[in-house]
Amino acid sequence: MSENVPENDACAIGLSIVIPAYNERACLRGAVLAALSYLDDRDLDGEVIVVNDGSTDGTGEIADALAAEHERVRAEDHERNRGKGHAVRHGVRHARGDVIVFLDADLATPVGEIDKVLPAIEAGAQMVVGTRQHPDAEIEHAQPPLRRFMGGAFRSLARTMLGLRASDITCGFKAFTRDTAHRVFALATIDGWAFDAELLLIAQRLGLRVVEVPVRWADRRDSRVRPLRNALESWRQLRLIRRRMREGAYEPGGADHQA
Repeated sequence: MSENVPENDACAIGLSIVIPAYNERACLRGAVLAALSYLDDRDLDGEVIVVNDGSTDGTGEIADALAAEHERVRAEDHERNRGKGHAVRHGVRHARGDVIVFLDADLATPVGEIDKVLPAIEAGAQMVVGTRQHPDAEIEHAQPPLRRFMGGAFRSLARTMLGLRASDITCGFKAFTRDTAHRVFALATIDGWAFDAELLLIAQRLGLRVVEVPVRWADRRDSRVRPLRNALESWRQLRLIRRRMREGAYEPGGADHQA
């Protein structure tokens, strides 16, 4: 059975920022403090949720310390590495915000880009997707050629296999209204790198209003992404997503049919 998003209406807040973290000791504290500063500077009622995905470098201890130091920080811990998709799903499931954003711990997309999300949601968007492919996107540090090639190949493959329309599938910056998060993540199951494609497919199949916004983005040389190693895994996951799509798993009520 798929994991359902719990209802937390009684304790809903304005904004939840979810940060999945796997061996992010070097940058986690800075990311969390930046997220807290964002909330403070804009006088927003919100929280920061760090999901430690089985890190072995002390990331979990840093997350726990931050949670002890700041009442608006919550730390969730997985004893073993389950994958970014699983970490994001866990964080979103436990978020209380009326708007829920997830972003990478290395802040490849800065926290301040949430400023582009909130107006889009106020205008009626149910899901907001950061894109690096728009002419107005600001790429401060481009990826190395191999990663650019692999990213382009994955986007083309995902569009061909799943019929996705989004210009940028793998940008680690996405936002949802709370109700939309409930609907999308109730159907999501992919733990690995193809989880973004699954989220976009679910939103498409549910007929949700998805808006892309151009973002600032900078490649981080110590990224957890390993293109060659992850390529086969992503291919297998796309095939699994396509099979589930054909079985109707991503239609309304499809979660009831998932193992």
